[in-house]
Amino acid sequence: MEEKKKGNKGLVILVVILLLACIGMGSYIGYDKFLNKETEDGKTSNNKTTTNNRNKNQNKQEENSTVADLDLNKCLNQTNMNYSNPVEATTNIGLTPSVDAGKRSVTINTDGSKFGPVSTLSAYYSGEYKMYVDGFDKNVANAYVGELGQDPKGTTLFYVMEDGTVEYTKIFKKEIDSSGNQYYTLNTYQQGEDNYRFHVDGTVKDVKKVIKIYNVNRTSTGSGAMTAIGATKDGSFYDLSIINN
Repeated sequence: MEEKKKGNKGLVILVVILLLACIGMGSYIGYDKFLNKETEDGKTSNNKTTTNNRNKNQNKQEENSTVADLDLNKCLNQTNMNYSNPVEATTNIGLTPSVDAGKRSVTINTDGSKFGPVSTLSAYYSGEYKMYVDGFDKNVANAYVGELGQDPKGTTLFYVMEDGTVEYTKIFKKEIDSSGNQYYTLNTYQQGEDNYRFHVDGTVKDVKKVIKIYNVNRTSTGSGAMTAIGATKDGSFYDLSIINN
């Protein structure tokens, strides 16, 4: 009888041990699943955050890259003017500017057969040569040839800077002789074949966020002339003839 009791007692202890082992194993499995779920939830949350950030950045880039069509009714600095026939700012007098690699100077490829007759030089080179512009203190993004007024003497180089401002150089400058007669000369500080050099004249006041320059027809109260305009991304623009005011 005593041995039977001992056997039963041993059996009970074994069962208890097995039950405890099962409980422990179940707890471990449950805890492991909990940890895995937490990790998966964390990954899902991180993935959602990353996706949201990526979408925001993409939307911002798309917004920044969107350029509206030019609206000739949205002049930002002139009133009572009508604008029409916009074309990218170039001229037919033989000047083709390009920004140099360092972005702090501009080279003007010149066709002397076209530019010579309007250059006011008594003797001019009729072949192809280069002229140069220096004096920039910040980077140039693009260079254009603007037309101001009704005469080639109003030809002006405009430079869209990387910060969206606009600088300019007048190709010709007005002079007065000893008799009081008006005439024009090249607005250079140095002359000579393949060595004509211009400085930057200045910055167009209160103009910003410009991305491109156009030449357009401008009319008011029956009179008309050419002018250059600086277009912005939202389709509005500045009349750049204000440099003559």
